Amino acid sequence: MKKERYSGMAFLLFVAVILQSYLQQTTTFAKILGGTVSFFIPLIWAIFLSILLYPLQTFLRNRLHLKRPIALIAVLLFLVLFFSLFMWIVIPQVSKSIKELQQIYPYIEKRVGEYLDKSFLFLHKQGFFPMDETEIMKAISMYTKDNIQKIQQIGISIFWNVFDLTFGIANFLIGLFLACFILLKPEDFIKVIERMVYLSVRKEKALQIIEILRKSKDIFLNYFVGRLLVSIIVAFIVFLVLCFSKTPYPVLTALLFGIGNMIPYLGVLGASILSGFLILIFAPYKIGYLIFAIVLSQALDGFIIGPKIVGDKVGLNSFWVVVAILLCGKLMGIAGMFLGVPIFCIIKLIYEEKWKAYVREEEKEKGIIEDEEGV
Repeated sequence: MKKERYSGMAFLLFVAVILQSYLQQTTTFAKILGGTVSFFIPLIWAIFLSILLYPLQTFLRNRLHLKRPIALIAVLLFLVLFFSLFMWIVIPQVSKSIKELQQIYPYIEKRVGEYLDKSFLFLHKQGFFPMDETEIMKAISMYTKDNIQKIQQIGISIFWNVFDLTFGIANFLIGLFLACFILLKPEDFIKVIERMVYLSVRKEKALQIIEILRKSKDIFLNYFVGRLLVSIIVAFIVFLVLCFSKTPYPVLTALLFGIGNMIPYLGVLGASILSGFLILIFAPYKIGYLIFAIVLSQALDGFIIGPKIVGDKVGLNSFWVVVAILLCGKLMGIAGMFLGVPIFCIIKLIYEEKWKAYVREEEKEKGIIEDEEGV
């Protein structure tokens, strides 16, 4: 009991110091917090990758009767093969699309200008703008001239920025290196965590915390494996629809939807906007096929594929899903947008376990009081 009381006092003191620092130096605190989070990102990658790869390693050990180091090497070879195929098949197609976009940039600028002209003139005729047509044209020209270079840079580098920020190549490799040590002797890693928990709180609480950690691992594993499979299927559906309809840039669009589908709501929305912009510029009469691909893929994801593969792994309503993506994205960048939902699922799990324990204590105390009154 004394150990638990000291732990609680230390936690409250830590929270008080953090809150005081935030109120006094908001900007400095945000920088320190961001640096601290970025420092732990390789460790987060290590834990995430070890959780993700452990079932595959166990499967190889049980089915092929391989020793643990050999099974780990086989898993790493599978990863290398997967990324090699990805680089060999997908990257050249995406790179080709980006080069084409760069070469026909003047055409993009012209088409964007035409769409803006028509939109502003329509709004002017409806009485939304008091300026005359000459002033509108001049304003459009100045705006396009001042901002088109930035638009071009964003359009050219968007895939590479997403790829680099998503994986965080350096942090990813460091995390993979650390994950290999965890997977070589996972029992030792689990034992260290359990001992730290037992040293921090009393035995009853420690058992509850360890159970929460086990459930958290299942949440991470089920969610990410399920979302990954669903995202691959969604990307494949989008690719098939656009390919058969001969819509421009099917590989780039499918990749955007595959990555975006890993981020609920906001990821698909961003992919829809980017791909819709490309189709409207180069083949506006094909926009119907894109809309059909989006509706079909999301309908299959939401009503058929998603429930069967992912099931009810999230348990969060739409509001908290968006909050999780925005908050974790702010703290951890693009990687945080991918990790935000399962992190909030774990927070919800902890909250529910705490609430159940509180209700049990209340019912226990109420039962004792009723027994005493009966006596």
